[in-house]
Amino acid sequence: MKYNMSSVIKKAILGGIVVIFAFIIILSFNDIKTTINVIKKANVENLLICLGIVVAYLFFYVLSLHILMRSRKINIRTRDIYLIGITEPFFNGITPSSSGGQPFQMYAYYRRGVSLKDSSVTLLMNFIVFMLGNNIFAFTSLIYYDEYVAKIPNFTWIVIFGFAMNFFILFFFLALALSKHARNIMIAFVGWLSRRKLLKKVLAGKQEKFIQYCDGVQEGCKAILKNPLAFILAFISKMIAIALYNVLPFYGMRALGLDLSYDYFFYVMLGTAFATAMVIWMPTPGAVGGIELAFSSIFITLPGTTKAIATAGMCIWRLYTFYLLLIVGFSCYMIFEMKEKKYRKYLAEHEIEKPENNDEAAIDTVEVINENNENDEKEEL
Repeated sequence: MKYNMSSVIKKAILGGIVVIFAFIIILSFNDIKTTINVIKKANVENLLICLGIVVAYLFFYVLSLHILMRSRKINIRTRDIYLIGITEPFFNGITPSSSGGQPFQMYAYYRRGVSLKDSSVTLLMNFIVFMLGNNIFAFTSLIYYDEYVAKIPNFTWIVIFGFAMNFFILFFFLALALSKHARNIMIAFVGWLSRRKLLKKVLAGKQEKFIQYCDGVQEGCKAILKNPLAFILAFISKMIAIALYNVLPFYGMRALGLDLSYDYFFYVMLGTAFATAMVIWMPTPGAVGGIELAFSSIFITLPGTTKAIATAGMCIWRLYTFYLLLIVGFSCYMIFEMKEKKYRKYLAEHEIEKPENNDEAAIDTVEVINENNENDEKEEL
């Protein structure tokens, strides 16, 4: 993806169309009028709790990245870590299989003076921490397996495939980060692919870059693991974020008038993890289509839940954890672009040659721009 405003907006529009179209199809299988009436009667207090959960989720979700960056002594401001970190849900949401977040973050941190090696290593470790936490929640949810699949018995193969994909992704990236043997196998595999006629042109000259990437990742990950406290804190932060994400439907369903006691707190939290793990393989942006069906099918098992309430609960959950995060992430992206525009304008006005990233000159220049931006904001006030 080209990271300029026009191309990103085009991607966002295309992704938005796919998401809206899929969501309309899902709703068409239900009584839309009844679902809307259920949502209209939602309790405001519980909806505000859901909003507070989303804010806390974003804080803890990016906090793990902040901890890992500080452990590597990467010279970047906290507000830039968060500004760029919060764009992840947006880029994940407009790309197939949620694959756009990390590439943009690497690009954005590079623009803020962080080397590609440092950003790629830190983002990979952050992703591994996330997948580790996600798998813990997913496999813990199996204690309620019989209840979750009570009304979806034909989904067994989807459950098996989804959970297997979760584990495979975690295993793959752990192997890439920690195992020399796995590194050699992956490099040999890429070399084999580069000799195939169909991929020869695409992979020509990229094998050496892949080797450098693997070596850099393994070197950086070993450096991070030498500071186990940072890794543990990052893991705790990510676990809190995942728990917040998964518990939001509990208050969303309560907002719809469902008399849920706290006896169902963990049932709902783990049910969300179960639904998410089922459809991780979906190639649509944000797993749209599959995640809605999985959620509705699982939460209709709650006592007193009708099809309309389950669908309305799914709508509220997706509104907060997907559509709202898309808007917030896009807003952070726009702020990033505006700051970059000021940065480039400052360099042009003062005839400063753009410095290389992650050296002292680059960091000093970024600091000067930040200070000037702060002064401009104070003058405007």
